[in-house]
Amino acid sequence: KKMHVIHNGINLEGYESKVNAVAPPVLGFFSRMCRDKGLDAVVDAFIALKKTNRIPNLKLRVGGGCGANDEPYVAGLREKLNAKALLGDVDFCPNLSRKEKQEFLRSLSVLSVPAQFGESFGFYIIEAMASGVPVVQPHCASFPELIKATGGGITYEPVDRETLAATLEKFLNDLAQAHALGKV
Repeated sequence: KKMHVIHNGINLEGYESKVNAVAPPVLGFFSRMCRDKGLDAVVDAFIALKKTNRIPNLKLRVGGGCGANDEPYVAGLREKLNAKALLGDVDFCPNLSRKEKQEFLRSLSVLSVPAQFGESFGFYIIEAMASGVPVVQPHCASFPELIKATGGGITYEPVDRETLAATLEKFLNDLAQAHALGKV
């Protein structure tokens, strides 16, 4: 009698589903800026997509927590992007307020946080969906269950980084489908 179940969820105040698809397309990442959350995989996928140029004018927006221990890792990713002459197509937005995070999410065409470890929930998934942003997540941990329950995105088999890039390319080439999934 002294125990109460509190279900995982978010306060929806301030979250609004975007009305139209974002143009040009924007690939997004929003979580702690670290290797464990797969930020380097998203950066590699972005570089691969820019190299093929089959998604014209593609941009990358990276948001989330970035502490002092994360800064050298993020600096290395910036250097990698700069070496490919792509840093100008990328926005890093660390440590945003709640309102800034909501605006950030609405600016995306798709969100991917390819964490490979046992992610038990992933609030960033439901925050993206609350903003009308579809997700592309690895078929592991809680992601398949969340996506099946909501219909707000797709999963891919996390075989290698090329698979992520190929899945994102297919998804971004069908922005009508992506936008429809974001309306869930």
